[in-house]
Amino acid sequence: MEYGRRTLGYLLVSLCVGTVTTAAEPEKRPVPPGAPEARAGDYRVRVEKIVQSENLTLDFDEKGRPARTGRHSVYLHLAVEPLRAERLFNIDRLEPQVLAFSGAGRPVTFQPYPVEQRNGPDLAAWRTLLMAQEVDLNAARLQKLAGELVVYPQASLTTLDFPTTGKLPLTRRAGPLTAVLREVKTEMGRFSLTMEVAWAADVKVQRVSPEAPYGITLVTEKGGVLLPSGGSSTGLTPKTGSATRYTATFSDLGESPTRARLQLIVRSGVPEKLAFTLPPISLPDTLDVRDGLEGAADPDELQIPTGHALFGTPGGMLSISLREGAFGQRSFLLGLAPGEAPRSAWRWIELRPTAEGSLLISRLRPGKYRVRLRPASGSRLLSPDEFRTGWGEVTIAAGRTTTLTLTPPPARSGDTP
Repeated sequence: MEYGRRTLGYLLVSLCVGTVTTAAEPEKRPVPPGAPEARAGDYRVRVEKIVQSENLTLDFDEKGRPARTGRHSVYLHLAVEPLRAERLFNIDRLEPQVLAFSGAGRPVTFQPYPVEQRNGPDLAAWRTLLMAQEVDLNAARLQKLAGELVVYPQASLTTLDFPTTGKLPLTRRAGPLTAVLREVKTEMGRFSLTMEVAWAADVKVQRVSPEAPYGITLVTEKGGVLLPSGGSSTGLTPKTGSATRYTATFSDLGESPTRARLQLIVRSGVPEKLAFTLPPISLPDTLDVRDGLEGAADPDELQIPTGHALFGTPGGMLSISLREGAFGQRSFLLGLAPGEAPRSAWRWIELRPTAEGSLLISRLRPGKYRVRLRPASGSRLLSPDEFRTGWGEVTIAAGRTTTLTLTPPPARSGDTP
């Protein structure tokens, strides 16, 4: 355990840099991985965007020695797509806690937040935001992110229209939903209405658009939709189910409304929970595998992409040569820290070396580097033997190739093949 703590101390900031698999011939290079995704019953759950921010603190002791601490905040934007389009509105939410694991098997709890969106008939996906604010700085990626999707057996996008002139009250029904238009007023260019909406006990209703908080809009003779400028709601106490009285006001009307419209997503029945587990998720500050391989003269060469923290022009080359082992069957995290400790952050490249145990990294910014090699499993602390191996220091010069030989940590069960 002591060795694990020391290791985490050295790896003050570890940012995972995309997976690179080298091969003997260019045509055998793997297809770059897409966005992490998984199945949850009849739904496809995929990551659309990852946002990562760092909060760093540098504390100095009485002798002026610095110690860096901090945390990552990670935001994951998820899209859930039904395999059958008509099942989209059945999705209600994610269960409150979504769990993942960072390095050394540490749990990371994500809190889901709904994303406001227009839920029209042409919508293709339901979306949510996951947020975790206490992620270790040395977390290179997230493993086994698991959650549960709550889905209702019946769901529909329900629309009820009421004429704005005529005798009131006026009642409309659709399945378990009942709406009564109680009152309509027009004065000094302002329009207001009062509507009562009731639904059965096993029914859940949701607004369609965030711009229409109660699901109430006005429709003009030409088909234009007018949004409310204000309103209020009051809960009622029916004998069964639920009911609410809504008051909506509309101002600055360009056209006269002919209909009042109530549009809600109505879900009913006993919901079920559909579990899913996403594959490993690499955090940002990555060397994208496509950027790393495109344009390389040698298929075994990894090019640092333009704009990356390690990019240099003119840059140098680092040739890594590994001693011992069946290298083509294992993946490693190669860490590069420019400058002298403890002033620099670690940048990590996940790689699978060639069968000969080598990899060439080009367009590397000139300067001194500390080099660290560790298993790519990311789910356990290093053993004492692993901690003592895989260290090195190099100086990169522009336009020149520097060779470094490292002894990789011994293989153990659980290492990424």
